[in-house]
Amino acid sequence: MLTSNISKSNVLLKHNCDTRAEVIALLADSLFASGKVKASFKQAVLEREESFATGLESGEICVAIPHTDREHVISDSIAVMTLNSPVGFNAMGTDDVPVSVRIVFMLAISSNDKQIDTLQEVIDVVQDQELLSKLLCASDYQEFVDYLNAIEVID
Repeated sequence: MLTSNISKSNVLLKHNCDTRAEVIALLADSLFASGKVKASFKQAVLEREESFATGLESGEICVAIPHTDREHVISDSIAVMTLNSPVGFNAMGTDDVPVSVRIVFMLAISSNDKQIDTLQEVIDVVQDQELLSKLLCASDYQEFVDYLNAIEVID
């Protein structure tokens, strides 16, 4: 279940950021502060994002899923940020095709198998524009996870 890896301290709602590096830094710092990742995590995510872009053109509301290798992770977690204004990420599989991202799911997963499963769960969310719209409007952590839990109950 996706929400089991999302804690209140790692959900940053309605933020204003100018760059993907700023988004990644804030999310990685929240994971580090909560003891979920090693000090090396932030730099590893920034470097991986430059080589393997994670922006997803998913419709009106686009998403990015930055992550890195498991050796930088202490315990499984997902940090999330919703953005008041879009931030440019490169589209997955490209070096220079911009995607205007409004929601970011940063994965900190300790095993390859679990990372694949978690990515699939996030992809399921990304494909539901109605749910993304609700997540974008969520005003607090509880409302955010309630929206995610509602979709998980239906599945």
